[in-house]
Amino acid sequence: MAVAIEQSRGAVIHFLLDLDFVHVFRIHPKSLKNYRDALHPSGAKDDPTDAQLLLQSVTLHQDKIKPWVPDEPEIRLLIRLVEFRRKIVGKRVRLTNELTQLLKDYFPQALDWAGEIEKTMACDFLS
Repeated sequence: MAVAIEQSRGAVIHFLLDLDFVHVFRIHPKSLKNYRDALHPSGAKDDPTDAQLLLQSVTLHQDKIKPWVPDEPEIRLLIRLVEFRRKIVGKRVRLTNELTQLLKDYFPQALDWAGEIEKTMACDFLS
């Protein structure tokens, strides 16, 4: 059985990958949008039409798209950990920038006294 789907992660993907008789074809959302625009220039988008277009993609262009073979579990875990780290670093940068701006507005001398604001010692000083 072949299943065409737009998403690349989530519970549905993991469920389908556990079934031996299912071949998952991931269709990039932008590819589906371009295909939809080529056939329906009005720009109208709805789920039944998208489902039909996904079916056509797999049946008519089977030679151009390959079934998805997921990475090893260790690699998937590493990817999730890297994404988590990226989010944490982004959050730290946002909070540091927000704190720096507040200090510039209300207590600019503290920026000189505290040093690098992301360091533990600066946080202890400001506390």
